[in-house]
Amino acid sequence: VKGVASVSYDAGDGSKLGKKKKNSAVEVELYSDKTALIDISVNIHYGFVIPEVVAQMQDKIKTEVEKATFYKVKAINVVVAGVVYAD
Repeated sequence: VKGVASVSYDAGDGSKLGKKKKNSAVEVELYSDKTALIDISVNIHYGFVIPEVVAQMQDKIKTEVEKATFYKVKAINVVVAGVVYAD
């Protein structure tokens, strides 16, 4: 998706109560009712409208996962870990 700089392994400082430190940039939970929950952390390029980029990502991920698997996507949680500025 245009505007996404990279996936990010850093989804915050990890010191919040009840939060575990993530081991990967993308985490997927599959359920017995053939649904999936997807969490992804990304960095966005400076100058892009973050809500628009996130919505495009969610649509694209949902479409591709459902096309490639028998799972229906229940939710896609996108964490914007940072903004990347041009050099």
